[in-house]
Amino acid sequence: MSSEVISVKIHDQEYKIKLGAQQPEYIKKLASYVDNKIKEFADMFPTIPYQKLLILVCLNISDEYFKKGTGEDTTELLNNIKQLLIE
Repeated sequence: MSSEVISVKIHDQEYKIKLGAQQPEYIKKLASYVDNKIKEFADMFPTIPYQKLLILVCLNISDEYFKKGTGEDTTELLNNIKQLLIE
């Protein structure tokens, strides 16, 4: 597994992400997607507390994922995401 780290910005916060087997462009694309979703929901719900906003975004992205019927094991997906984050 690669130990290379990149920085991405999501909702004006910078996060450092381990690349693992992923290419930097892919991680940046994911971060951009999440950032755009947060902006979209923040515009729709300007008075909602930030944590609730993030939950709505997570539910929306999860809904999109399940509607596509990828058939992938979500537990494995979540474990892969956890490995990418630097604590």
